[in-house]
Amino acid sequence: MKKRVLVIEEDPTLLKILQSSFPQKQVEFLLAIDPDEGIGKAVEEKPDLVILDVVTRDRSGPEILRAIRSNPAAKDIPVLVFAATDDAKVKEEMVKLGVADYIIKGTVPLREVVRRIMDAMGPHP
Repeated sequence: MKKRVLVIEEDPTLLKILQSSFPQKQVEFLLAIDPDEGIGKAVEEKPDLVILDVVTRDRSGPEILRAIRSNPAAKDIPVLVFAATDDAKVKEEMVKLGVADYIIKGTVPLREVVRRIMDAMGPHP
């Protein structure tokens, strides 16, 4: 069965990179550029994983994650954070909110990012 990953990210470049790194029959990616759209898709689509940018124009990553966690339909979806900077305070808050992983953009080789995404999604068929 194909895994589904929701990417909440204002820059669609990350989505394109991820799509090219996974076989299409293995992972389907959904994109939400707007945080509210992302929260809605997390609830409606119930993806196997949410990849969340920690900083968006409209809401912070912790705000978005709290909104996802507050909805019973989406509260248990694993969330992997991609952050542009290594802000210890934000990282600590995200860890307290139960993120599956926290990756600083550009510091981890793509192969490792792919592995960590697969690990965060759990068992694979």
